[in-house]
Amino acid sequence: MFLKTKSYNEIVRRPLRLPRIFEYWHLLGLDAPSIVALWAWAFARGSSLQLPPATLAILALGTWLVYVSDRLLDVLLEQEDIRKRHIFHKNHWRMFLVAAVLVLGTIVYLALFQMPYQAMREDAALFAIAIVYFIGVHLRGKLHLPKEMIVGLIFALATAVPTWSRLDPSNTGSLIPVLAFALVAWLNCWAIEVWESTTIDRRRLSAIVSKYSLWLAIPLTTVALYTGEQLAGIAAISAFLLFVIDRRRGHWATMTLRVAADAAMLTPLLLMLVDYLSSRQ
Repeated sequence: MFLKTKSYNEIVRRPLRLPRIFEYWHLLGLDAPSIVALWAWAFARGSSLQLPPATLAILALGTWLVYVSDRLLDVLLEQEDIRKRHIFHKNHWRMFLVAAVLVLGTIVYLALFQMPYQAMREDAALFAIAIVYFIGVHLRGKLHLPKEMIVGLIFALATAVPTWSRLDPSNTGSLIPVLAFALVAWLNCWAIEVWESTTIDRRRLSAIVSKYSLWLAIPLTTVALYTGEQLAGIAAISAFLLFVIDRRRGHWATMTLRVAADAAMLTPLLLMLVDYLSSRQ
């Protein structure tokens, strides 16, 4: 007696899912701090600067605090676009509240005792940017501005502040990489919004995501080749990776798409690898 087997057409393909550790990287809010710290380091490297560890720590911890507060606020206000990360924060709000208090205390300690007085203007600027973020995101309906544009611009500005505060005001060379990062950050946010949405025409907008990704990758690559600006090239790689991810949208789970999109923003790791290999020679 032969066992009955399913034909190829009868096999239901399950979308690709990532290991749980990568999902928790997102659910715990560690994705945005990782991205902002890496790009802040890259901005400083591009200007031949070295940021103090305390500066990067404050930037990463502050980003985590803003994102966690934003998610908890979305849950508290019962926003309509509640997703898995919001449910995770709602179910573990006590843990996040305790962690937020500890993080805030760490930020205050680092700012008061581990950073020079002159660097306090950075903290003031970052605090102002955080306030603008909350106002812009949660009142965007009244301001008639898309959330993705607000997040991308504010994210880039916050990441650039530590480097800009150490440069001569007449130095405008750092504008190119910051603009490149802002565009890629916007594309990242918009792609995720399209992939996660259940109320829009995902097929039509995903095709636009693919086109925008290529349209952004090509000019950024051109700028990188023409000016020698490495970070424009790094941003171009991120844009191309978003194109590749979008082309896999029908084969990957929504959470996988989300985590992969954030991982595509970690391209400054390539510069770290280049520096490491150079130091070994």
